[in-house]
Amino acid sequence: MNRAVLLLLSLACAVFRVEAQGQPALTRADFFGTAVFTSETCNSDALFCGPPWCVKATNTACSVTGVNITDAQMQAAVLATTARTCTVSSDARCTTAALTAVFGRYPGVKAVYCNDAFLVIQSTVLPSSPSTFLDWVPTPPGGGAQGASYSSQCVTRGYYTSQYVFKIPLAPRLLPGCSLTNNQAFLGGYSSYSTSGGFNTMPTAGPAAYTVTGSPVFPVFNNAGVVSMTRCELDYIGFHAGRNFDYHQHADSFCSTCVYGPQNYTSLSAHPPLWGYSAGGLPIFGRYLSSTAPGASVALDDCGGHNHSGVGDPYLGDSFYQYVAWLNP
Repeated sequence: MNRAVLLLLSLACAVFRVEAQGQPALTRADFFGTAVFTSETCNSDALFCGPPWCVKATNTACSVTGVNITDAQMQAAVLATTARTCTVSSDARCTTAALTAVFGRYPGVKAVYCNDAFLVIQSTVLPSSPSTFLDWVPTPPGGGAQGASYSSQCVTRGYYTSQYVFKIPLAPRLLPGCSLTNNQAFLGGYSSYSTSGGFNTMPTAGPAAYTVTGSPVFPVFNNAGVVSMTRCELDYIGFHAGRNFDYHQHADSFCSTCVYGPQNYTSLSAHPPLWGYSAGGLPIFGRYLSSTAPGASVALDDCGGHNHSGVGDPYLGDSFYQYVAWLNP
């Protein structure tokens, strides 16, 4: 039986219940027990992706208000960046070989380097897939006035590239333990019901993690506190474009054209590959494909992470705390 953790529930240590009109309620068991929403399916005739209750909206697509950054403009922007300090960390992740191996294959990553405290990624957030699937999103975010009815708004089926700079701490600080109270580290408005009867909070805006492909990863919730996938807001690789036409991820993106997929595993029994870092600096690995893989028998804590030996990553060392997208096939 799969033990599923939809992406970035782990990063907020959230135990929750979401109620959505016309949709099934989700409980903690849906994320840490049987996998209910492990992936979305696409209907090539109807041209949409989503859970079975999704219906494709007929809203007009918004006109994208922005111009894609060119390579020359991005190069100039990178060169204009001033470093926090000229001291380069001796961390194994900061060698040329390591940075090239982890980030060098992705066209959206235009510069990656370390100073004494941070791993810095400069990206255009170019999709990892050859093309986006935004036309297939059943009900994308509305691009109209705040508070206007959804039926009266255009929807975001386009995006534009720009300069993004992501700073990942090289020395993350762990909270003493993983519990509901740890949500106080995330002060903001992404509220959700918890099984204890209270409210948990997620970041008010912006990403909670970054992928090695140079994309920002938002919490599983949308800005109304509802799981984005259950609201039919994502394409099948877990992305959509926000109100500002920023292309970003809300769910585990696992497939041959996703952020990571079977092609990133050396074997079924191998440890999952590194595909990102939390904003706090902790590594995020993909889902387990076999119960015999290193660490597959080590239970996740309430934050969706664990530590174990045998990871096999040449740049991260071993037996460190890590987040994973899936555990225990």
